[in-house]
Amino acid sequence: MAPSILRRTFVVLALISLLPLSAGAQIKDTRALVEAINNGEAGATVVLAPGTFEITAPLRPRKGMKISGAGVGKTIIRNTASWAPGNAGLSKDEGATRSAIVCDKYLFDLGENTTDVEISNLTMTGPQVHGAICGVTPHGLHLHHLEFKSFLWAGLRTFIMDRASIHDNSFFDAGNKSNVTTGSSGGGLFLTYTKDSEIRDNRFTRSKGNDYYGIKGREGRQVHIHWNTIDTNFAIEFPFDNDHEVEIDHNFLGGAVSIPKHSGGSFPDGKYSFHVHHNYLNTSYSFEFQRNGLEINHNLFDIPTSGDGGNLISGFDSAPAPGGTKMHNNLIRNPGRGLYWSEGVYNNFAFTNNHVRGATTVTPRTEGLFDFRPSRNGATTDWRTIVIRDNVFELEGTARPLMRNTESRMAVVENNRFTNISDAASFANRDTGKTKGPLEPLKFKLGAEGEWSVDQWTLAKTPVDSQPAMGGAGGSAAMGGAGGGQSAGAGSQGGGGTGGGSVAAPVAGSGAEEDNDDDKSNGDDESTEAGNGCSMAPHSRTGSIVWFLFAVWALMLRPARRLTNRQPRR
Repeated sequence: MAPSILRRTFVVLALISLLPLSAGAQIKDTRALVEAINNGEAGATVVLAPGTFEITAPLRPRKGMKISGAGVGKTIIRNTASWAPGNAGLSKDEGATRSAIVCDKYLFDLGENTTDVEISNLTMTGPQVHGAICGVTPHGLHLHHLEFKSFLWAGLRTFIMDRASIHDNSFFDAGNKSNVTTGSSGGGLFLTYTKDSEIRDNRFTRSKGNDYYGIKGREGRQVHIHWNTIDTNFAIEFPFDNDHEVEIDHNFLGGAVSIPKHSGGSFPDGKYSFHVHHNYLNTSYSFEFQRNGLEINHNLFDIPTSGDGGNLISGFDSAPAPGGTKMHNNLIRNPGRGLYWSEGVYNNFAFTNNHVRGATTVTPRTEGLFDFRPSRNGATTDWRTIVIRDNVFELEGTARPLMRNTESRMAVVENNRFTNISDAASFANRDTGKTKGPLEPLKFKLGAEGEWSVDQWTLAKTPVDSQPAMGGAGGSAAMGGAGGGQSAGAGSQGGGGTGGGSVAAPVAGSGAEEDNDDDKSNGDDESTEAGNGCSMAPHSRTGSIVWFLFAVWALMLRPARRLTNRQPRR
């Protein structure tokens, strides 16, 4: 071989030797896993083979690390039997201070100020440890296609987090009460002070009797919670002050939304604290109150007559609140004890363009639908700010009054259609000629991957061929808008009975829940086999580069042509 050819060959081989061939190598044992994550370089990619990895201490990812398994149920990270910290170190103060956050009893300890960590395509479980992932001031955390299964306190526990993206995960018994306090429970997501973050296309389920929250937080700012299926006893809880622009939409909410305490604190002028729209809720105890700056619209409340133990909105805070709440364009079936009750004075409450249908409940309930507190703690209700207008109230069977006390009759009540409301004659209820009931039909998809569809009063499973692709469930409506596939146009509401739920929706510990988990796993398996599960991608990229360089080498072996002998084209 000519010297020039040899030189070219050596150059190409040298380039090949510099390729990161090890980037695609799968980690197959626990020792290699611990070494790669705890002692790896920032920005490294760690690919785990199928199998179970049992660890005796937390994994501590570096900045920018990407950690991926072979798929949910295929790659499993769990604690060994010898590493079982139990309840030691769990906080009793809801984690409001930095000192209350102890991360060394979680499978992953992100440390402080860790940036852009990504974890995907694996299962994490540990009934004897506090949770799966814990971090203080993490930035840009990306968690997707994960299973969080059976933990003492929380699937994910964070303190001051921003720019997080948490999507396409399943949480099963991922939090618990753990006998830490009598009144506090952990959550699938337990997030203290969270900003500019998105939570979408996740499923939260539990075994029967397990007491944990789906999403539990404290002070959210610009947090978007959408397209989730949350079937826990409390779906969402943000129980303290100063939440700004938390949007909750297109979710299946099988438990209460708890947003009480201290009137909710401040929120930006012209904005909202919480905007709750285009969801499905199936419990009579739907909202814990009270909260300033709240909008609730275009939801289907579908409550069975057997579940009449709560008021749709229950305010347990006796402190006076300026409000307000805008509740409009909802469909509400069988509102249990009633629609609104509060211990304290609450002003600026507007209930407009809703359609309420009620049948005789199991108790049966005979209370008034609204109960506003005339005065408390030196404050009095300004009845001019309590507005019930342009609604349809239809009760079958047992008649019920609109108001639970005579003072509440001073509220502004006009242009409503009353059927079987026993105190209807007590209100002028002036007819303005405007539309009564919702201004447009209620029709939208919701839940993880759009798995459920609402069509007026009916909830049904979305046909598989019309569900959005995994990881892209869709956007949300703007404040006050219809959005979410909402049809335009006015009109009265369609058919549907008043006797309770219209479809066998998921119930904690039921077969439906197991089916959903199976569907999620199958989706992960398919994406992994199709090449989305990380383990194949590095090999493919490296192989392409190798073949390209060999092609270049082969071309170098061709004899060079003398350009001077070429004839010009005619």
